[in-house]
Amino acid sequence: IRFKQGDPNDSHPRWTPDGKTVLFTSNRSGKQQVWKISATGGEAEQLTHFINGTGQPVLSPDGKKLLVTVSLHRDDSLFDEKEADKQEVEELTPYTTTRLKYKVEGQGFLKEKYSQLILIDIETGDATQLTDGDFNHGNASFSPDGKRIAFTSNRSDDPDQTFISDIYELELSTKELTKLTTSDGMFSSPNYSPDGKMLSLLGHKREYAGATLTRVWT
Repeated sequence: IRFKQGDPNDSHPRWTPDGKTVLFTSNRSGKQQVWKISATGGEAEQLTHFINGTGQPVLSPDGKKLLVTVSLHRDDSLFDEKEADKQEVEELTPYTTTRLKYKVEGQGFLKEKYSQLILIDIETGDATQLTDGDFNHGNASFSPDGKRIAFTSNRSDDPDQTFISDIYELELSTKELTKLTTSDGMFSSPNYSPDGKMLSLLGHKREYAGATLTRVWT
């Protein structure tokens, strides 16, 4: 079944555990947002309205929560504005930066924004910001019981000049953050074992700098 005709760019489809709903990201409202649609078809309903859009949607094991990344400036609040409410036209002004990593292919100028992890209640739409600071966070996954998440970040003193990516684990109930790797390599794609006691990873310890082959780790 093809759900949508026309121009929107849809991606990242995710089934809910009951098989009744498909979540996906789409730019049909302007920015990339999360939408949901019945598995039998019909009109899609917009779930997120963040002014800078969303990315990397991950469903909790029970299908009640959705984890996404949102690009935020250090002074932004998650609830400052919604995309649909912003009508003004951005003025063209010179852009200055002190960062080495100031631009990303497909995103343009970063403008001191960083990817933060946001937890969304699918039924109510309520959103909770889980990470902050001048660091990018992503590649998240839920533990099988839905009580923890693992994700990647470079939270070193100068992320622009250090080529590392660490794995972190966050306890959702207490917000306790634990670094699981030792800041000596590039690791990504954390995935919990069925019993939640171990993680599988992709990565390496930069033995040959950028020419190091990626391996599977546990």
